[in-house]
Amino acid sequence: MGRRAVRDIVQSMDVWGQYVRRTMLPSRTYLQEIRPLQSAVQTSLARNLKRVAETWMDEYTEFIYQRRPEYRHLSTGDLTARRS
Repeated sequence: MGRRAVRDIVQSMDVWGQYVRRTMLPSRTYLQEIRPLQSAVQTSLARNLKRVAETWMDEYTEFIYQRRPEYRHLSTGDLTARRS
């Protein structure tokens, strides 16, 4: 293999590496945009789980609060219509 062939192979591998880094690996800005969305989804999921516990689990709600004490301080809104 000549020098020119080796140089061409090295250049093509470099171009391929840049392609992989740019397209397949998540960038920092992408990760910075995703993290706040994940926390918002976790908060709404926790709120919905608390609503289910308050509405359907009656005396077992305390078990949920023992397992997840942070759920005690979440707001669920008005549940009177759902409980009846």
